[in-house]
Parts: sequence; structure tokens; C-alpha cells
Amino acid sequence: MINRMPGRVLCAVSIWLLFICCIAYASLPRANNDRYFTNEDTEVSFNVLQNDFDADIGAGNTGGVAEEVLRVFSYDSPRRGSIIRFSNDGNFTYLPDLNFHGVDSFEYLITDGSGHYDEGLVVITVNSVNDAPVAIGDVLIVTEDTSGTTGDVRDNDFDPDCTVENPCADDHLQIVDFSQPVNGTLMFDLNGTFTYTPSRNFFGADSFTYIISDGGGGVDDITTFVPGEPGTPAIPGTPAIPGTPGTPGTFVET
Repeated sequence: MINRMPGRVLCAVSIWLLFICCIAYASLPRANNDRYFTNEDTEVSFNVLQNDFDADIGAGNTGGVAEEVLRVFSYDSPRRGSIIRFSNDGNFTYLPDLNFHGVDSFEYLITDGSGHYDEGLVVITVNSVNDAPVAIGDVLIVTEDTSGTTGDVRDNDFDPDCTVENPCADDHLQIVDFSQPVNGTLMFDLNGTFTYTPSRNFFGADSFTYIISDGGGGVDDITTFVPGEPGTPAIPGTPAIPGTPGTPGTFVET
């Protein structure tokens, strides 16, 4: 308001002061999910904090508030593998279970050291690698001068890649080659059986080797043993005994 009086001017002035207060709050950590890859039966190492973030610290602990550092506070165990090495600076080494291939995962919890936490997920894809099949030896027992036939020799062979989760067909394993025995002959049938015929008058141990394939480049071989048993000796003829028919004879020791 301004008042006018003769010879002077009077002014009324209002002054406002505005105070702005900024209160600093700690930023929350942010755990971002991770994805890694490895091959079957092969370990893989990684650092889960590389893509995690806290505005007070920076991505992957690259700087910021000195008293705050991102750390791994805890983690869950994966279902189809093991964490064989770990440190709270985010370094993990994962090893899949023997012969496992597929997708595995585990969760971890990070903290900034100021009471703030966040949870992240690690997904690991384990690529399939062909494992060689395993052939198990068989035994066939035959009698001298008599042929014998095995069952399907593949019945006790197996492929480590065939599991409950990843089943294989019944005829998955194929016999791709075999050797002839030394003391006999061998005939092979596509149903996996062998017919062994020993050489004439031979008895004793004989053997042959067959090779199986899983169709994926894996092969194995095994020796099948054929123990021979002596047969009943043949009597070539009945010696003639001199005498009169119908008359008792007498044996004389000589």
C-alpha cells in the first residue's frame, strides 16, 4: 500500500522467504536376472552382480557411496546341479549333474549393506553332449558239437543319454559290427541275437566281440565268452564176443 502525503512518499513492503529442504534417502538395490550357457558335464563361472544396480553405488559396484557395496547375501541351491564355488562379491561356479542337459535355475539375494535387499534369478541352459553307449559282456554256454543262441545281447547294454526325462527307443542301440570266434562260427540276427556253432570236437573257452552304436557317433565294444562243455563220447561200435548163442559166457580177467 502506498500513502501519498505532501512532500514525502511512504512505502509498505512485504518480504517472503522460501526454504527448500532436500532429504537424502538411500536408493534401493536392483537385482537383474541372468542367463548363462554351458555344456553337459562342464562347469561354468560367472558374476551375478555385473548387471545389478544401486544408484548409490553404480552398476556392478563401479563407484558411489563408499560405505555401501553390493554383495550377495544368500542364494538357493539349483535343482539339477551344484554351486561348487561361491563368494559374496557375486562370483559363482555352477556344475550340472552328471549327464544332465536342459534348463536349471536358482535365486539369489543381494544387499547394499544398509538393510536393503532385492532378489534375482539365474537361468542356466545346459547343452546336450552325446555320451558313448556302454556295452556289457555276455556269456553263452554250449555243449561240444552243439549250436547255441544268445538272447538279445543289447539287453544289458545302456546309453547314459537315455534317462527317464529323455527316454530313447527300445531299438536305439544298434550292433554295427562283430568279430568271428577262433574256434567256431557265428551268425547274427537283426533282433540282436547271435548263434554260435563250435568247431567239430572243440570244447573249451571261445569268444567274439561286437560293437554297438547310439547313432550319434558314440560306440562301444565288448567281448562275449562262450565256455564249451564236453559232450558224451560216441561209442563207435560193440566189440564182438566169441561164444555160442544161448550159452552163458564167462569173462576172464587178463
